[in-house]
Amino acid sequence: MATSTRSSTPRARTSTTRGSGTRSNATRNQATKKYPAQKPYQPDEPGILTSAWLGLAHIVGGAARLFGRETLAKDERR
Repeated sequence: MATSTRSSTPRARTSTTRGSGTRSNATRNQATKKYPAQKPYQPDEPGILTSAWLGLAHIVGGAARLFGRETLAKDERR
């Protein structure tokens, strides 16, 4: 017969309980502090560099779609 490899005092058998620390009633009954919610920073309008970059991206994307047209057969389409 095989013998058990467990130790004589496993952790599950200890008599300590969680949360048994002492707290005063004032601490336990104290209301939670509520702070006002902070809104993330959002500028009123995009800056000049952002507008220029997005405008350039629109132009390049439109040109790529215009000049990069491919004609696919019906069975090659989805």
